[in-house]
Amino acid sequence: MGIKWLTSYIMKNREAAKSWDGDFKLEDTRVVIDGGSLLYFLLDDCRSGLSAGHEYYDRCGGQYADIYNAVCSFFHELKEHRVHPLVVVDGIGAEEKRDTVIERVKSSVQTAEKLSEYFAGQRKSDAKQEAILALWTKLVLVEALIDCDVAVVRPDGEADDAIAALARHYRCPILTNDSDFFVCDLPGGVVHFSKIDPKH
Repeated sequence: MGIKWLTSYIMKNREAAKSWDGDFKLEDTRVVIDGGSLLYFLLDDCRSGLSAGHEYYDRCGGQYADIYNAVCSFFHELKEHRVHPLVVVDGIGAEEKRDTVIERVKSSVQTAEKLSEYFAGQRKSDAKQEAILALWTKLVLVEALIDCDVAVVRPDGEADDAIAALARHYRCPILTNDSDFFVCDLPGGVVHFSKIDPKH
């Protein structure tokens, strides 16, 4: 879930984020990747590359080929830089996240209703910035990872504990957008997705 405002604080605090000054290069290392953060990072990149007139397609999902290609392209770039990734995704049956999952599903249904009304011309600008995750997007992510020979771990519950444990075991960085990891004891540290160019 993340710790509210912690990422902003670290980004603004030069002392806390001094290793992020200048150009950051992720190369010659193993890295544990937060699969949930990866998905939204690559989706944002896909959306930013859409031309005008793709508003419905962009915000109502269904861009499965685009996300598949984005995943393959991203991991091709990592291989080019001798980065050995291990992607961890949330497993099913994460009891501790049940309430959060239910709230997210309710929110998605409400967003879908707003978008339906917006594109039917029955709703004005309050739905203009809304977006939903297409139903099979997470499955497409995992399929692309498997097709690209990327190691994928799916623990029984939430991924965060497994991500931290693997990063400690391999003494390597975590690639994520989740500020929870900033307060963990991690020998390899944390690399925020904002410091990564998915195409380079």
